[in-house]
Amino acid sequence: MGHYLQAKLSFHLSETRSLEIFDGKIIEQFWNTFNKYTPALSEISTPHLVHVDFHFGNLLFVGDQITGVVDFEWALAGDPLYDLCRWQQDEEEWIGSRKAFLKGYRQSDFSEGEIKRIKIYQMIRNVELCIVAKRHFTPDEEKSYREIAIAQMKTL
Repeated sequence: MGHYLQAKLSFHLSETRSLEIFDGKIIEQFWNTFNKYTPALSEISTPHLVHVDFHFGNLLFVGDQITGVVDFEWALAGDPLYDLCRWQQDEEEWIGSRKAFLKGYRQSDFSEGEIKRIKIYQMIRNVELCIVAKRHFTPDEEKSYREIAIAQMKTL
């Protein structure tokens, strides 16, 4: 499983270099962080369908019951925890949602290894979002995404 994520990060970091989003020093820091978390990635044995853009905007629901999921544009086979990259951010956007979300996900707590995996998935996702921002958003928004990605990576 780690090989796929390594290839995904390699592809996206290569794009960031060609789009002049990150310089070589920052790219090296991303790789050092990824390599530090590689042991946690080895805990994954069986890939599952992962939505990748899993957030409340892509869920259909009635009350706290999910009735459907839409927008599978970025879906892949991998660790289901990849879908939780945004779960902390969603709490900020939809106050009180985390408890219901985790209940629906049948998860109340995470092991140390699971938390490490979620954090590295967030890092990879942030790198990918920098590319999207560079191509489709304003320069100020692109700068904001870049700063968020670097800051999050440096906390790992």
